[in-house]
Amino acid sequence: MGPLMSQTAMLASSWHCGDVGVTRLHRLIGMEIDTLTDLVIGEAIRVHRSLGPGLLESSYRQIMAEVLVRRGCEVQTELALDLAFEGIIIPRAYRVDLLIDGVLVVEVKQTERIAPVHRQQLLTYLRLLDLPRGLLLNFGLGTMKDGIARVSNPRVQDMKDLRVDRARV
Repeated sequence: MGPLMSQTAMLASSWHCGDVGVTRLHRLIGMEIDTLTDLVIGEAIRVHRSLGPGLLESSYRQIMAEVLVRRGCEVQTELALDLAFEGIIIPRAYRVDLLIDGVLVVEVKQTERIAPVHRQQLLTYLRLLDLPRGLLLNFGLGTMKDGIARVSNPRVQDMKDLRVDRARV
């Protein structure tokens, strides 16, 4: 857990992988985070091509969660994070849109452009969870490829060595 996070992170809802619709064996321990990132980006592009821009963020978030579960991922949605500073605890200070396989944070947006504050929001989540990488997915643009931003946490090293560890999820 990250240094600013209290001992409890509350889970608003969780989508668990079953055998329905699993078409990929990426659930196995040893999958590289880059492979997982590519899978999420591919599914976001597919969803955007089908639905286009204009839906509510919550709709895209729920659809992405379901699609990724069907692909074999374990997906936590709206993961509430507490903030702790010098003994002061703010419960549920932040809410992560999607946490994929316990290693990849995905923040879903539906806006005209990704602003610097969106990157900072995602970086805050990465620091609180002590994770190396996250994705900003902005479904509000004409093409999905223009709405994808990778954000890295400089405090976590050896990102390429991070593997999906089912025990963390």
